[in-house]
Amino acid sequence: MPCERQRCTLLKAMDERAWKSILTGWTAPKIVDKDGDYILKPETTWTIEKAQISSFNAKAINAIFSSMDMSMFSLIAYFVTAKDAFDTLQKHCEGSKSVKRTRMRLLNSKFENIRMSEDETISEYDQRL
Repeated sequence: MPCERQRCTLLKAMDERAWKSILTGWTAPKIVDKDGDYILKPETTWTIEKAQISSFNAKAINAIFSSMDMSMFSLIAYFVTAKDAFDTLQKHCEGSKSVKRTRMRLLNSKFENIRMSEDETISEYDQRL
């Protein structure tokens, strides 16, 4: 998947409210049945606002699904909300904050240890750098 700014831009171009559904999340409307259990509210009884919000989630998750190869798609295929799929992909591709910090320290260390060898030209060193 593209970097976060590109993901945001692509979804905003499609429909800015689709990107907002990733930021805020979406849950299907529920009602309480006669036994006191929460069940999904039939879509035919949703308000126009609830149907629109569901549509934004559907657009976002469709965009995410459409941009995945099969190996990545298998990670998110069972998600119903775009936010859950996006968060899972982000964590899988970029790692948690502690993983990111560790990667950054490792890259920083590698960069600090780069030295030009005596038999290397400046252009070779520059290319390697």
